Amino acid sequence: MIDLILILALVVMGCALGFAWLRWKQTRVITPLGGFLAGSVFFVQLGFLYFYFVYERAWFAQNALLTLSLGILAALLGGWLGLTLLEPRSRIYQVPLRGVRWEYPMRVYGLVALLLMGLTALYFILLGYVPLFMGLETLLTEGFMPRLLQKPRTMRSIYINPDAAYIPMQGLLEAFRFVGLSMVGVWFIHSYRTGKRRALSAAIVALCIFWLISTGQRWPLLHFLLVIMVYFSYTTPPRELRRVLSWVVVVGAIFGVIISALQARTSDIAAYLPAILSFGVVNLAERILYGNAIAPVLSFDVFPKEYPWLYGQSYVQNLLSYLPGPFPSFPVTFNFMVMKETVGFTAPPDFYTEAYVNFGLIGVIVMSFFAGLGLALLDVWLKKYRDSVLGLSAISVLTTYAFLVCTTSITFSLRPLIVTGIVLTVFFLLGAIENALRVGWVHRGRLPTASPSRQAQL
Repeated sequence: MIDLILILALVVMGCALGFAWLRWKQTRVITPLGGFLAGSVFFVQLGFLYFYFVYERAWFAQNALLTLSLGILAALLGGWLGLTLLEPRSRIYQVPLRGVRWEYPMRVYGLVALLLMGLTALYFILLGYVPLFMGLETLLTEGFMPRLLQKPRTMRSIYINPDAAYIPMQGLLEAFRFVGLSMVGVWFIHSYRTGKRRALSAAIVALCIFWLISTGQRWPLLHFLLVIMVYFSYTTPPRELRRVLSWVVVVGAIFGVIISALQARTSDIAAYLPAILSFGVVNLAERILYGNAIAPVLSFDVFPKEYPWLYGQSYVQNLLSYLPGPFPSFPVTFNFMVMKETVGFTAPPDFYTEAYVNFGLIGVIVMSFFAGLGLALLDVWLKKYRDSVLGLSAISVLTTYAFLVCTTSITFSLRPLIVTGIVLTVFFLLGAIENALRVGWVHRGRLPTASPSRQAQL
């Protein structure tokens, strides 16, 4: 018997990857639309395919794969229509490395970096400890054991542990860490590449990576590396870019395996390093390929059989999480509704699954189509700001979180928008203050005027 759902899924997968590749060839950069379609295949559809066979083509697994495939196809069509209307002729978006200007003096970038580092330090001060240090201390004193790093990572999360103490504005402080430090990474990688204070620049980038992995989570590092890949795609010739991206993937894989091993999400106790690292490799691969798909796939057996359509309630709940709380978090609510686990776990639905549990199949198709249309608009709009370091850092962050929308709620994309907006505002204010002070000094005869190009080199 011909499996039409499987054939449709494979055809859509090929079309999405083909369209993403074509977008890459047209622009020579990673764009929001191309990344969203590729991410939908690698981070979402592969997991749905896996559980399609695990559950032996059960009706809910069929419904899940069919709905997802139609959603990806709708996003592709929306993106194609948007690009046809907005940019009928393809253009190369890359910019020469030396053509990217420092829009503000280097000291302003340093001040903003210190501010973001300070907010990161504030988060850990309020947390009361650094989970990575606690996990390493346990490893050295007690050896490898189950939940080695996972326990200190989650014991202060109010959304997972009801006995924990809530950190005021926890979500926003976390966003300043993984979004803000990603922007800082772009600035000082660019500084290193252009020969400005190379030792200091390398030290700051290393410090950013450390703070990103210090909570014992893998995804902040993944997001950072994706941001860096987007930045390099804009400023690196294709031949050199392949080598750079290969190194980024290798670094990400090494850190990912180490953190996965330290998290020790297992009931077994390993005594030898090869066994620990082997567990880390397997756990990381499972997490990337299908680990996040089990709850979304099972939700098609729950909605609307056990629960009615939510009609936007999940989006409202996620928006409330931006306020001082804590308010309920929908990934926790979703885990309870689907997996029946009251505490201890989250299960964030992907973009398509959340649209389904709110509005059904028609909602998935409509929302996916307009998401593709919006991402095409973002493709064309963002490229206007690629000629400055600050603009490139904003492009890299917004592109990364635009295509990662496929893996989570669209409402969570507000956090990078908020942080990026705050960072840009701080730059504007510091620049205005510096210009005002310079004008005052010039009028008093204490400082000679300097050309704008010379100011940008300071």
